[in-house]
Amino acid sequence: MISSPPPSLSDLQSLAGAIDLGTLSETDVRSLYAASQDDIAVFQRYLKRLTWGDPLPYITQQLTFRGHTFKIDRRAYITDPELTYLVDTVLQAIDTFTQQQGRSPRVAEFGIGCGSLSISLKLERPDLDLVGIDIDRGAIALAQENLQHFGVNIPLIESDFFTSWPYTNPPDIIYGDPPWGESTDLYDEERSAAYYHAMPCMSAYPVGGKAAVHMGLLQHIAQRRWPSLLLLNCGVLPQLSLRELQALTQTSTILHPTHHLSILRCTVG
Repeated sequence: MISSPPPSLSDLQSLAGAIDLGTLSETDVRSLYAASQDDIAVFQRYLKRLTWGDPLPYITQQLTFRGHTFKIDRRAYITDPELTYLVDTVLQAIDTFTQQQGRSPRVAEFGIGCGSLSISLKLERPDLDLVGIDIDRGAIALAQENLQHFGVNIPLIESDFFTSWPYTNPPDIIYGDPPWGESTDLYDEERSAAYYHAMPCMSAYPVGGKAAVHMGLLQHIAQRRWPSLLLLNCGVLPQLSLRELQALTQTSTILHPTHHLSILRCTVG
């Protein structure tokens, strides 16, 4: 059976009606058309939401990360593609720990959100002992839906930092992408401050400073005297913020998976 060719941009403009596609990304327009399943009314509604500034993943309710498609909606932060470097860093840390300690580590994600990072890890390492933490009940519920979709089991804990950690021993490795930066700290121009402000309150930009949540987590782990290795995405935080974080650690390294991205690797306990 021969499939029909995709519609041309002029065809899509005809389907869009009065909505001018000239200011929109062709990739985004085609993604919305595919998500509409050839329903012109749905396609036009999707386009209106895009022109109003709705992030594309919230419109399609789909997020692709490391080759997997996750359900996403306004209950959780939209996973940035740059976080694939954090997953790679966690995998390397797991291998190093296993080689040095002769056992697999217990790993915890701080701020599991929709579950895209942890589920990706479990799909690549099915035997991994992994726990997800989030302060937001809605995000926990969304992560559970994605866990069920992928047939993956990860205990989920609703908790402010690790105050509700139910286990006797601390995690060996803690990783996450805490909210960071301000409206001027952006990965690129395509994802503006408005894009991040459309996400759940405080899931993108912290209150109290560019690295306030990172600092709170480091202080929390230090108070608990946990020897855990922390791997925290710092995005494009400025050097001053990175130095302030390092001042709270016992040992630390700033990893740069690409020239403009930073991941804090540290211990504090």
